[in-house]
Amino acid sequence: MKQIVGEPIGFDPRRRALVGAAAMLGLAGCVSAPQVKIDSWTTVEMKGEPNKQAGGDGSRRTRIVVLPSEEAAGTPGGARLAPRATAAVEQVLSGGGVEIVDRSLAGKLDGELKVAELRGSGAYGGPDVADFVVRVKMGSARAESSYVQPSSYTDKKTGKTTTIPGGWSNTGRSNMTIEVRALPSLKLVNTIQVEGSVSESQQPGQGNAVAMVQSATDRGIQSKRTEVLNIFSPKGYITERRVRKDESIFRVQLGKNTGSKPGDTVEIWRQNSYGDEEVVGKGEMSNLVGMEGSWMLVKDQKVANDVRHGDYVKVKHGGFMDTIRNLSNSL
Repeated sequence: MKQIVGEPIGFDPRRRALVGAAAMLGLAGCVSAPQVKIDSWTTVEMKGEPNKQAGGDGSRRTRIVVLPSEEAAGTPGGARLAPRATAAVEQVLSGGGVEIVDRSLAGKLDGELKVAELRGSGAYGGPDVADFVVRVKMGSARAESSYVQPSSYTDKKTGKTTTIPGGWSNTGRSNMTIEVRALPSLKLVNTIQVEGSVSESQQPGQGNAVAMVQSATDRGIQSKRTEVLNIFSPKGYITERRVRKDESIFRVQLGKNTGSKPGDTVEIWRQNSYGDEEVVGKGEMSNLVGMEGSWMLVKDQKVANDVRHGDYVKVKHGGFMDTIRNLSNSL
């Protein structure tokens, strides 16, 4: 298609966002994690009694079984969107401190899950090897073309008129639902609605329908990366507090084995007397991130003074670098 002035038909504004974000990163430089030297901090007591759960279980990855998806009726022939969606979910999970385990269980779990859905209840009675089961339910997928009329606009300051020729815009769309169920109960704990789309400008009939719905499937799953990873963020208990002047650091049972990195933003959580979770505040992983434990910096002293034994932390996905990674993966 002829090069036009301005943005071409089918231009993806996320490309501009990615370029802008990368430029900001270049100007600002890489933000380093808080630098901590343990010897200069003093140990202080925390409220409450040490939590009996604060042990090895606080420093492992969340274990997931990913079930294979089934094609939806009406899927363009040869597109094979179901295995593509399953692979895309596994790719998202593997990059966020989650452990995908024992694919041999997938067939058995799939059968038990179908029975549970028919009966309205059920449970998995096999070995305790995972915390959750994830499955993508495929929905409609289609590719279509539409004609965009020519247009023009005049810059009020310069008086210059820019003309944008008309042309055909091809669009691929793919709809899915990501289901999350707890093990061993098989109770549905979360559903994420996914709609992926891609657009490109071509002459009518030149678009590849299969390739477009495949790309839409990939992009749709990647667009939910942050939401998916935050569901499965591993938790690590807080076991120690140290202070220096008006700042506090806490020893937490999250480390490299759970995918934690220096500079990660973390949320501090507490389970209340009703069994519900509530957020106490936020912190940031320091430069001291070990294999099974790390030191977290909390700048807000009101939050730091409220932290008690039994509180735990989860990595909060969705920061600046996560945004850049998500944009990059979905383009």
